[in-house]
Amino acid sequence: MLNKIIVPLDASRLAEQMVPYAGALAKALDIPIELLYAVDPETLRVTREEEERGSFVDTLEDNIQSWAQTYLQGVAGRLNNLGVRTQVKVTIGTPEQVIVEAAGRNGEDLVAMATHGRTGLPRLILGSVAEKVLHLGHMPLLLLHPLSPLAPPARAPKTLILPLNFPSAEEALPLGGFLARKLGTKVLLMRVLRPYALRIPQVVPVAPGAVEAPPGVAEAGARAYLEKQVHSPHMVQIDAEGIVVSGDSGEELMKLAAETGDALVVMATHARAGVARLLLGSVADRVVRGLGAPVLVLRPGS
Repeated sequence: MLNKIIVPLDASRLAEQMVPYAGALAKALDIPIELLYAVDPETLRVTREEEERGSFVDTLEDNIQSWAQTYLQGVAGRLNNLGVRTQVKVTIGTPEQVIVEAAGRNGEDLVAMATHGRTGLPRLILGSVAEKVLHLGHMPLLLLHPLSPLAPPARAPKTLILPLNFPSAEEALPLGGFLARKLGTKVLLMRVLRPYALRIPQVVPVAPGAVEAPPGVAEAGARAYLEKQVHSPHMVQIDAEGIVVSGDSGEELMKLAAETGDALVVMATHARAGVARLLLGSVADRVVRGLGAPVLVLRPGS
């Protein structure tokens, strides 16, 4: 289901923080890592006079590509010493275009990248590259937003957490099941109920003669739904458990991940493109920024 892990690098310490985790994951899954460097055409922009001297442009391009190749080989050497199979690739193009083209359209390559996204209305919180890759591509995207200069643990996850709060979230089940079987991890299927959903009779007016729903009806329905997913074909031969909690989706998801330890959140995002919407969706975005641990997101229908 996954052929390789693509790790885009730009020679920054931030981007390299994903390397140890991606390496541990690739080794556990027995798949190679492709280290990718995009030479942005903006770095090759020259004056008209220099453009007329074509040799200058050719030399500049060759020098940058040669440097990038040497840089990636150095990172690959560290992974090879850990027993991880690696490939390196240097391509000219905008970062998002290079990443999407490298991953292809079959959805069988995992892109793993650190993001330095910041909050603020004029900016995309997770960074423009990560946002564009998820929007343009058809691959699962593993994101890391470091909360400190400390590198994430260089080990594969011991638990997978799959939030199932909306219909399209189920599209994460096949990949979650695949990873759980390959890694031998436990799976926690999680559904978060808003507090008012547990008090239906107090919130929704009851028509004359109608029978009020008991206070626990929402929770009972959620547990029945998760029990069905636990025994679905995607979870065959997997230690899976359903968890129902009440509260804010993002906060409860981060709390469970923190309590579990060494967890990887795998989630489909229901987000849509638009000026007022983040492509990764509010919950996925909050989890990536607030958790400080890797989160794997998929765009439903891709």
